[in-house]
Amino acid sequence: MSVEEFQRACNALLLPTIRVNAAEEVDLNFHSRRDAVAKTYRYRIFRGRVVPPFIWKYVLQDSSPMDFDSMAEAAGLFMGDHDFTSFAASTGSDEDDLERVTVRTIYQSAMMRVPVADYPDASEEWVYVVRGRSFMRNMVRKMVGTLVEIGRGKMAPPDIHELFTLRDRSRSGVTMPPHGLCLESVEYSLPEPSLSSRD
Repeated sequence: MSVEEFQRACNALLLPTIRVNAAEEVDLNFHSRRDAVAKTYRYRIFRGRVVPPFIWKYVLQDSSPMDFDSMAEAAGLFMGDHDFTSFAASTGSDEDDLERVTVRTIYQSAMMRVPVADYPDASEEWVYVVRGRSFMRNMVRKMVGTLVEIGRGKMAPPDIHELFTLRDRSRSGVTMPPHGLCLESVEYSLPEPSLSSRD
């Protein structure tokens, strides 16, 4: 079966809400999680009073007063290599929590204001975009929760550095609801398939 035939077969069998846009041959040792070189997540916060019906499943609505500039400043502090213990949920096992590697590399971390076109009250979304090598469980949602706490004045941007040092998840912001979060892309640097994978 060619990769084109494989793509068509997948789309014929999958639900209409899931589409395969492209397919390619990879080595037999390929692992979709371990071989990823970067992932990009997006968290959307709708800032208007009434959520448009077409996006309500994909945004968190919060129109309470928040300081966008402080949130944007704090978001930039996540970039680089840091210990993200304070921003990750437990694995459910104290032993596993002690043994897991908690240092993560963040390549991009930014808050953006996105106008919502053709909607009343000058509504907009505040969108957090983060791109990193890998992420721990609930890590992005805890990072956004901390940014929201900073926006509300309960924390300040420099507190991000302290949270890295404390390694205490009870000191960071809440874990935000999942419906505002989307895994936008996964990047791979793939070698050419070996002859054995074509047999």
